[in-house]
Amino acid sequence: MTDRNQIVQLVQRLIARQRWTGPLEANQIAGGAHLCWSNAVSLLSEARLLATHSRIARSLALTVLALEELAKPPLLWALSPSDDVATWRSFWKEQFSRHSEKQKTIGQYGLFLEAIGHGVFDVQVDQAVVQGLDQLKQWSLYVDCVDGEFQAPDAMAAELPAVLDLIFAAAEERADSFAQFHATAEHSRRGYEERQLLNQSPLKPGLLWPPVLESEAAVRGLLLSLASMYSRSQPPDYYNFGDACEQLAEVLDASTLDRALTAIARLAYERTQCVTLATSAERAFLMMKLALHRLPKERRSAVVPEWKEETGV
Repeated sequence: MTDRNQIVQLVQRLIARQRWTGPLEANQIAGGAHLCWSNAVSLLSEARLLATHSRIARSLALTVLALEELAKPPLLWALSPSDDVATWRSFWKEQFSRHSEKQKTIGQYGLFLEAIGHGVFDVQVDQAVVQGLDQLKQWSLYVDCVDGEFQAPDAMAAELPAVLDLIFAAAEERADSFAQFHATAEHSRRGYEERQLLNQSPLKPGLLWPPVLESEAAVRGLLLSLASMYSRSQPPDYYNFGDACEQLAEVLDASTLDRALTAIARLAYERTQCVTLATSAERAFLMMKLALHRLPKERRSAVVPEWKEETGV
């Protein structure tokens, strides 16, 4: 067992580190955006697990935390290494750390994607809901005295499922959409560089297509974003998703694309299993259908055990 004095020294050493308040280089900005996105994905995974076991309040708290983490990549991408010290100090103090500032950014999601022709998100979050997120998060974690009575987090459990369903679906859709930019640190760097070029060009060119995909993780991230985007209609947009896959097939080997599509289909299938998160499950079902229809018919039931070709379920 570790000596208690050693534990005290370890804690003191950890908390003695200073939070950074200065400028960052381009690769640091991109790497930070990737880590924020990855942490949001992890938080959503844990929120889903809690929702599956009917821990609604705790699930909502983690979902709001995930939304706050998802606010950081666009905030980071709005900066440049050449920005002055005052801009950077303001960013660290006012935007990166304050929940209220990150929650404002939540309400502005989609502006960059819309600017490059990808459209806004399907699951919208009203500003009135955004303004209540921090309070709901606090009440989902702590006991408070409300209207003269003490209130435990579980006391709101009966009223929160619909709220959780909306907020979780919104967070997940945004995480999926940003996967094309932040699935890997290298891909985040490339995306940041292209964003900088977009800002500098009066012609506002679109992102390079097909993009450079340096790893299978980057391929999965791109396919996840495409499946999210083309599942916004009912039925899902098989044509455009298939066209994008055909173009990717020209720059990727068949086995890499096959494995990535399989991974997306399985991920989507797993998402359909949580009945508490109904909106997420509905999105996931359409995403699963898109991915499965790009795989050979004889393999679909192996990827998703319940798949029946004649009914598509």
